[in-house]
Amino acid sequence: MSDAGKTTGTYFTNAGSGNMERTASFRKLGDYPLYTTVGLAVSDYLAAWRSDTNRLAILVALFLLASLYAARIHYRAWRHQQEFNATLLRQEALYHELVEDTPMLVARYRPDTTITFANAACAEFFGVAPGGLEGRRWLDFIPEEAERAAARERIAALTPDRPASSSVQHRVLGKDGQTHWTQWTDRAFFDVSGALTHLQSVGEDISERRRVRNIQAARLRLMEYAADHTLKELLVATLDEAGAPTESPIGFYHFLEADQKTLALQAWSTRTSREYCKAAGEGRHYDIDEAGVWVEAIRQRRPVIHNDYAALPDKHGLPPGHAVVLREMVVPVFRKGLIVAILGVGNKVTPYTENDLQTVAQLADLAWDFAEGKRLEAELVESATTDFLTGLFNRRNCMARMDLELARLKRFDIPRAAVLMLDLDHFKRVNDDYGHAIGDAVLKHFAALLGAELRKIDTGGRLGGEEFVILLVGADLAAAEVFAERLRKKVADTPLVHEGRPIPVTVSIGIAALETSDASTEVTLMHADAALYDAKHSGRNRVCVRKR
Repeated sequence: MSDAGKTTGTYFTNAGSGNMERTASFRKLGDYPLYTTVGLAVSDYLAAWRSDTNRLAILVALFLLASLYAARIHYRAWRHQQEFNATLLRQEALYHELVEDTPMLVARYRPDTTITFANAACAEFFGVAPGGLEGRRWLDFIPEEAERAAARERIAALTPDRPASSSVQHRVLGKDGQTHWTQWTDRAFFDVSGALTHLQSVGEDISERRRVRNIQAARLRLMEYAADHTLKELLVATLDEAGAPTESPIGFYHFLEADQKTLALQAWSTRTSREYCKAAGEGRHYDIDEAGVWVEAIRQRRPVIHNDYAALPDKHGLPPGHAVVLREMVVPVFRKGLIVAILGVGNKVTPYTENDLQTVAQLADLAWDFAEGKRLEAELVESATTDFLTGLFNRRNCMARMDLELARLKRFDIPRAAVLMLDLDHFKRVNDDYGHAIGDAVLKHFAALLGAELRKIDTGGRLGGEEFVILLVGADLAAAEVFAERLRKKVADTPLVHEGRPIPVTVSIGIAALETSDASTEVTLMHADAALYDAKHSGRNRVCVRKR
């Protein structure tokens, strides 16, 4: 063999039992002709290495699987985040689009009320360019300290459990420093720890809506007041009503005579005579050629506003004791093309606006209506205004009052009055069964029940026989129907008692609205009479409404 002569060596062999591959080593023993040989199968001495290698391979495989799984989880999280960010961007874009397109006023601000965003409508309302509100303080636009304090309290009361406030109304300074009545809803936003991060307010300008509502309420108050007070007291009350919404401490009302040259002072507002003006003049007549700039409303035949009275070049000196005038607004009242009166207010802290002018113009017009009403009342009283049997107004008075109310509605275009026609059921049978004296007693009984249900501003009258009419001021058809049903039930439940026995009385009622499109009150009566016909021919003792 090739290893002959060697004293040591190692070789591979398949010799032996089982033909198994072995590694053999030999060594010669000294100088003797003897050798020692040791053999070991390859599978035996590589077993531990192979075991370690297998374990390592398993660990590597597990690591690779874990890495792949983690990568998959990370990828899915990344995709989810990307989708979330895209959705957030779309929602943010949609939000900005909606916010910018809405006519509502939208502003967001920090807890210290520093504005971070305001939509275009909000910027326009405050008279600044888009983006011009950012950095300014929201509370600085609320002029009244009490209302600013209330706003702070509302913000402080918002919590994660109750993040939105109820709708509130307060004044703000809009463009050109003008005060507007607004209505707002506040919403607070909090982080995960519950700390307030920012707020959002959504509002609208309700100045016009509030003005119309206030005018309607003032009209009803003044009509109630007119029932029990003189013309002068009524004019003073009207001036007080005009001074309140315009924040004017002084006010006056003059009549202009038919010659269109002579003014007669009728009244000052309560605050004018009590606090500001001690000059004599009530009842005094003025020639407009001798009066100052306050009669420009007559000369120019239109309302005038002097927001810097001291700078006017043509003003006359004021009489001793007259209130110092800082600014004024005067509006004329027209009837049949002639100026019949002027109403003036003055000394508002801020400049007068178109909104103030509309308020005063309507109240001035109402005041003249009240004056005309008082004159009409005097004339009607002189010509026997009441029905001698029932004590209710007679036909002439009822028609005159309805004509006056229709004229008012046409001027203000506010269809808020209803006419009721009433007819006692089977009244002829009462006369036939009990006699005309009892019939008269039934009419008086019904008139008393009717009168007890009327307000001072309403009109109830007898048109003739067993037919009656009611004018409900400021009532729409729904309110009139409620009133009529209450009256119908009261009449049915309250029979006339004669000689210890009840005489039943029922009434049929027809209702129609007094509409500004009606050429005259006769048209309204015709529709109310048609509704009454429906009530009688559908069984009587009922209420029917004629809608147009």
